[in-house]
Amino acid sequence: MQHEFVSETEKNIPSIVIVVQFPFSWLASDNTHNYVFYWKDKFLKKYFEPVVVIEYISPYEAYWIEGEDITTSMNSQNPKIIVYKQLIRHSING
Repeated sequence: MQHEFVSETEKNIPSIVIVVQFPFSWLASDNTHNYVFYWKDKFLKKYFEPVVVIEYISPYEAYWIEGEDITTSMNSQNPKIIVYKQLIRHSING
């Protein structure tokens, strides 16, 4: 199923990607196949740039981060939601 997802995503590169990095968002366990996680990092680096980070601090506090501050927030250990924008529009064959 992960390989099918990767294949379809690479054929039809989306204009935006939203990544949820919360401890339980993927419900991963010791038996989870990690292929899609490793693929995601390479895919995002090649085709996308982060444009917004919503950093979760507590149930009552979150920060919306844009611009130059994104790099610092991307490296924080806090749970977050990251919105990526495609660098260049790619064709299905390109």
